[in-house]
Amino acid sequence: PFELPGLWLNAEELYALVLTRQIVEGSKKDLPQQASAALGGLYPDESDALDESLLGASLAAAQDRIEKLLGEKAVNLKRLRVLRHNHRRVDERVFRAIAAATLERRPLRFGYRARSTDEPTTRTVHPQRLVHYRDNWYLDAFDDTREALRSFALDRVSDVKLLEGAAKELENSELDAALTTGYGIFSGAARNTATILFSAHAARWAAEERWHTQQIGKFLSDGRFELKVPYSNGRELLMDVLRYGPDAEITAPIALREQMRSLLTLTSESYGLGA
Repeated sequence: PFELPGLWLNAEELYALVLTRQIVEGSKKDLPQQASAALGGLYPDESDALDESLLGASLAAAQDRIEKLLGEKAVNLKRLRVLRHNHRRVDERVFRAIAAATLERRPLRFGYRARSTDEPTTRTVHPQRLVHYRDNWYLDAFDDTREALRSFALDRVSDVKLLEGAAKELENSELDAALTTGYGIFSGAARNTATILFSAHAARWAAEERWHTQQIGKFLSDGRFELKVPYSNGRELLMDVLRYGPDAEITAPIALREQMRSLLTLTSESYGLGA
């Protein structure tokens, strides 16, 4: 007989543990609202596919392991809470098909409506990795039509078909260079650097936030905080700067500053505050 040492978790591990448990329980609650459209015979033998929650048996098994690991202390996990924010629902069969193709290294064909245009398109892609970003799922894939890497929001995907053959493989370094050097999920390769100036009041919060892996920040002599962030498409960056209201100002580049000015003007007009 022997005894394993006590289990201690850091903040990130504890977050992951609680998040896994809450996804299991939350997805069960979401079950009646899951989309029920069948995907063209993709799972002809799974008549009960929609009777399971989003990650189904896999997450249920994870929950069992968590409870066995923690024993009687598992009940105390209810004292920890992870709040989900801006979560968008994904059709279960879409998720299953894309996850299977990503893990099995098979190409896919699916319908896609980009949120920016809502125009229906058909994409043939080689899945590279699944990404969970800001409480939503995305697929990084090589798009045959565009002959380039793209990120796809899973909630905008439909009519998934697994194709024969092996998916094209790209190195992680190539994926990161093309998809993660800019800011946000649809960033692309960084082409500019934004400079954001935070007031002395907001400086201590902004200085502790991680906006980007390659950000550069410094406190100024008057207590304000200057943050430099690489970006390609400024849309998501503008939305995040707006969270700080008058406590954040984009000072460079001029083009991004003008985009923010236009956005604020349109917002003012919506509230009847225009000149």
